[in-house]
Amino acid sequence: MEQEKIESSMIASVGYQKNEQILEVTFQNQTVYEYYKVPQDVYELFLVASSKGQFMNQHIIGIYEYARKK
Repeated sequence: MEQEKIESSMIASVGYQKNEQILEVTFQNQTVYEYYKVPQDVYELFLVASSKGQFMNQHIIGIYEYARKK
């Protein structure tokens, strides 16, 4: 999945598969997680959030199923 770099102290880059609603997040420590069934509007709000880490903590982590990629 293609990822785009973002400005965040917590997150290095993100990618999104619209058809499958998968949000892929690479954290600054280089761990990669996939979050499942994330609606496109949530992804778009994430991209424009002033704090990407805060948005992740409030609207994604603990809400959507996820798996760590190897």
